[in-house]
Amino acid sequence: STTFVNDVVIGTDATPCALLKPHEELVYDEKVYIGGMEDYDKMKRRLLSSDFYLTVFGTALTYATTSDVDVTKAFLEGGTLGILYVFMLEKQIDFMGSVEKALLFPLVSGPVRLLLIAYLSVSSVGFSEQRLLAPFALGFFMYKLAVIVAGVSKA
Repeated sequence: STTFVNDVVIGTDATPCALLKPHEELVYDEKVYIGGMEDYDKMKRRLLSSDFYLTVFGTALTYATTSDVDVTKAFLEGGTLGILYVFMLEKQIDFMGSVEKALLFPLVSGPVRLLLIAYLSVSSVGFSEQRLLAPFALGFFMYKLAVIVAGVSKA
């Protein structure tokens, strides 16, 4: 059987990542960590910008095809809430395992994020009439399409 020597807590601000080798001390590779964090930051920016551009394009397309200001407004509000949802989800992931940011974690946790999005959804124009529910939902779920776009783009 293989045993690992580890007397340090992994996943904290002091030791965010580590490489464990059998019968050796904890190894922290700063280059690997910095490279991974740069890639992660690029992906976050790509995801938010993709969501933003899809929402803007979808809003323009909605107005061009329907000429209905209320439907267009419902799509835009849904898209804006989708962007907020993705931003809060990214912040929750950023705060995981961080001792310094532990007090901020509840502000972006799953239940708080879902309650905020639910409250803002119900209080928006998208829920004022039944005909506005579909464009609102399409706008909100642009974030799902943005995940695909950001995942396949190499920018």
